[in-house]
Amino acid sequence: EKGLHLLRCLLAERITDARRRARGMDMHKDYNEFMEKGYLTRDFSTMQVEDVKKILMMVSGYGEDKLPSLTWELRTVTADRCDLNLDLHVDTYHPSWKLWLYAEDIDVDKGPTVYVEGSHRNDIRKLKWLYNVSNNPPLYGPGSYGSFRMDSVECEQDFESQGSYMRQKSDSNGASLSTVKTKGDGESEEAWNYTRRVPVRGSKLTLVVVDVSGLHARGVAKPGSLRRTMIVTGGQ
Repeated sequence: EKGLHLLRCLLAERITDARRRARGMDMHKDYNEFMEKGYLTRDFSTMQVEDVKKILMMVSGYGEDKLPSLTWELRTVTADRCDLNLDLHVDTYHPSWKLWLYAEDIDVDKGPTVYVEGSHRNDIRKLKWLYNVSNNPPLYGPGSYGSFRMDSVECEQDFESQGSYMRQKSDSNGASLSTVKTKGDGESEEAWNYTRRVPVRGSKLTLVVVDVSGLHARGVAKPGSLRRTMIVTGGQ
């Protein structure tokens, strides 16, 4: 029935909020920032293991026994003009988190994750969009199984032709932000009353924690360029 997807999104969010409060994690010093934006960046070089664990307990509401082992391995991503992760999307219906370390300085030219701040919360903007997209899902691709897309980058042999082109836009700090405009540009975050996505940039050894139930995408970089991060491996 129409609207059931919204119900499960709201229930999952409220259960997660209740877990956080039950463990007192709403008192964590980074709680308000995370709840407002949907992501955190911190200088990993100044942190202890316990500091990272506390952040993960705060964003998830889980106890330490449910956290992954903080063992890191290098991941290198090659920029690809046909990467589905360039689409602005949510990973799933419930609060869910990813974390990584920057293994090098990451600015907009490296294609960092871009994020629509506040889109991890099920406010009226998010619910209207979810209602629309969940009742008109695509037949194929990630959106067909719940990783809904708000916009789609067109995969073209010439990335800057036929209506798909690079656009430079200044963010609030005055830095240049590369984004992709798709043909027609009909489903941007601004059309749903969000502020424009921001790049999650950082220097080497920046810790990034992101709620991937919010709208995010892989940032645009020159095809063939490399971005190096450290990701958590294995289970608990």
